[in-house]
Order: sequence, then C-alpha cells, then structure tokens
Amino acid sequence: MSRLSVSQLFFGLMICFLTYGLYSATNPYGAAEDNYFAKLSQIIIFFTILSSVVLQTVVPDDVVAQAMDYALTALFCLPAVMEVLIQSGFNVCSVHTCDSLRMAASKRLSTMTVPAATKSVISSTEAVERVSSSAAGEPRMAI
Repeated sequence: MSRLSVSQLFFGLMICFLTYGLYSATNPYGAAEDNYFAKLSQIIIFFTILSSVVLQTVVPDDVVAQAMDYALTALFCLPAVMEVLIQSGFNVCSVHTCDSLRMAASKRLSTMTVPAATKSVISSTEAVERVSSSAAGEPRMAI
C-alpha cells in the first residue's frame, strides 16, 4: 500500500472541512443527535488526516509519536463516550442549539424593517396603553 502525498492529504482536509461546514449550516438529519454525530465524525476524520500530515512532514520523535497515539485514541473513543452520555439522558445538543436559535432570532428581529403604517399602529397602541395604565394608577406591561 502506497503512502498518500501531502497534497492529497491537504485535499482531504479541505473536503472534510467543507463537509463539516455544510453539515453545520444545513443540519441534514432529522434528529439533533444525528447532526451532532455527523459533525463529530467530520472532526475526527479531519484530525486523523491532520495527524497523518504531521507524521509525514515532521520527523517524529518519541514525544510526538506518543502525543499522536494519545490524541488518536481519544478521538477514536469520543463517539462511544458521547453515545453513552446521550443514552444516559445527557442532552449534548440542547444548550448550544437553544443559544444558537436565540441569537439567530434576535439578529433577525433586529434587522427586520417595519413598514411605516405598522409603526404608526404600534406607536398609537403604545400610547393608548400608557394612557390607560396611568389612568389606572399602576404601570402596565406592554406585550
């Protein structure tokens, strides 16, 4: 079996990076966990190819070889560990997904343009609420 050239490995790194970006942008699978594992797989493939590039371009000494052994072993075990965490009830996707959705929604709301007619309706509705709340003697919260 012949060794791959460094240019072939860099091409593989680019494909892997683009695939990760595509998976992150589109979330092609129905379940959030499936999307998470697809991205995790691309990260593992990326670092595996990257370690091959490092080992081909740098003369490995004992420290580099041992570090690569530990890193690749950890990457190999990572999907199994994540599956055990998910099956035990730990939701790896909820915190990041909710924060991302909130940030995306707030960006969309802040960049939305409101027609002038709608602005006048909103301002007159707010004025009516302010007058009615001051007449009642207690502040009311606008919805």
